[in-house]
Amino acid sequence: MDRIRSVVIVGLGALGTYFADAFQRSGAFDVSVLVDPERKARYTAAPRVLNGREVAFRYVLPDETDHPADFILICVKSNGMHQAVDMIRNYVGEETVIISLMNGVSIEDLLIERYGAEHVVFTIYKGTAILNLEGKVQSSDVGNIYFGDVGNPRDAEQVKLLSDAFDRAAVKYHVEDDMLYTYWQKFAISVGLIQLCAVLDTSNAVFTEVPESIDLGLKLIDEIIPLARAAGVTDPERFREDIVIGVKFVSPDGMSSTEQDRRAKRRMETDIFSGEVVRRSAELGLAAPYNEIVYRILDTINKFNGYE
Repeated sequence: MDRIRSVVIVGLGALGTYFADAFQRSGAFDVSVLVDPERKARYTAAPRVLNGREVAFRYVLPDETDHPADFILICVKSNGMHQAVDMIRNYVGEETVIISLMNGVSIEDLLIERYGAEHVVFTIYKGTAILNLEGKVQSSDVGNIYFGDVGNPRDAEQVKLLSDAFDRAAVKYHVEDDMLYTYWQKFAISVGLIQLCAVLDTSNAVFTEVPESIDLGLKLIDEIIPLARAAGVTDPERFREDIVIGVKFVSPDGMSSTEQDRRAKRRMETDIFSGEVVRRSAELGLAAPYNEIVYRILDTINKFNGYE
């Protein structure tokens, strides 16, 4: 493949809506949104709204076609992870590039196991959370997509293809020299800061107004360091310094997607944050008491709100 021309988006929340619109408005791509029948009917009857503007997409079903996509962009939350990995099966061809903007460090392993490392490029999204209120998406300052070569087959070729596609769609991105470090660093931020805001039920202001709150975040991050090292990350102890420095530049008015979920009584992604730390730690024979407590608190809130 010399260039990405066909794009399939999976997940039409805040990020999925924004990026589907970006690729579609560029006029340079054949864009489809892959959904189940229930969502196809719902989105067709009530189109998504982006920054006050209705956006309509072409919706396709998992069993509707056997024509592979050049590029698959997965933007689901953790409760849709396994369904998304299965739904794309008819759209993955010999040269298909797959990336996911889902939080955590879980979905890439599933994608590699199902479709092979030669299709998967390690990717994260970093930036201001995009608000999604009942299908009405607000995005004023969208962040960057970060991706890079982690040594998987075809990584170097696919990084070039993605860079060209994002340029044509006017999507902000950055190619990382040490993508594995950046990938796990984002996980550390999610567990140590983003998730902590949900436990405390507060915006980012807590880190400036109550600086000692960062100490609890560092306790959560300390339990991630051995997991990152086991995954091949070089010098993961730097996560601590990264967080202490980075929190100084966080907008106090910002609110993480996890805190948005808590306030809206939506299911929080506890399983892929502290839950994942607890699971991986157990596999290595390690304890993760701080993350276990946080997981139990947020899981209890989820269950109280009707989510198992």
